Amino acid sequence: MSAQVARVRPEGWTEISAVATDPEYRGQGLASRLVLDVAFHMQERGDRALLHAAATNAGAIAVYERLGFALRRRTTFSAVRTPSA
Repeated sequence: MSAQVARVRPEGWTEISAVATDPEYRGQGLASRLVLDVAFHMQERGDRALLHAAATNAGAIAVYERLGFALRRRTTFSAVRTPSA
């Protein structure tokens, strides 16, 4: 299991990013405990936790909602490729 912290950091917020659990270990509450612990420590220092998930990642969204997180905003991301030479 892994998590990356602080890729995005607007004033008063810290992002929890790339939370992933190996499929063999899913369903044990590991990701939930990790997210809650990291969010707790952010709150202790005065920040709020910020999470993001692709709209198609229903599993992650369900976990985040069970943990008390709520949808604040939908964001559209785009990718641009340069032409090959």
